[in-house]
Amino acid sequence: MLLHSPRLAAGWNAWIAAVRTPALVSPFLKELATCAVAFLNDAEFEIVRHGPALLREGGSKAQLDALRDVQAAVGNAQLFDASHRAVLSLCYEMTRDVRVRADTFRKVADALDHNDQAILELVAIIGTYNGWNRVLVALEVEAHGGDPL
Repeated sequence: MLLHSPRLAAGWNAWIAAVRTPALVSPFLKELATCAVAFLNDAEFEIVRHGPALLREGGSKAQLDALRDVQAAVGNAQLFDASHRAVLSLCYEMTRDVRVRADTFRKVADALDHNDQAILELVAIIGTYNGWNRVLVALEVEAHGGDPL
């Protein structure tokens, strides 16, 4: 799809390469955030693509299933620890409200050891996938050959 505009494809590939390989956000948290955003945006293509990645990074099928309702998952202490719930809160607020409550940022900072680079990387992951999901959903890009879990 991006190859309809080689200039956009080149720019996107450069940006996403940096976002996909954060230095300080764990692969599990990156996939948790990516999946949460995909479910919030009903982006089937990304759900099919990143759901298995979350499982490969240590997530459970029960956790993945719980992301169908991210707002409820935020309060699910049986499936998600405090750092996971902080990330899910950040995903929910950035996706639904755009603005993030100070309390949520405090919890995210705690989860990421108050490391500004890690916080920025996580926010960039969530923001990037929100933007990408909007492109995929608007253009009705469907996942082929995969079950949306």
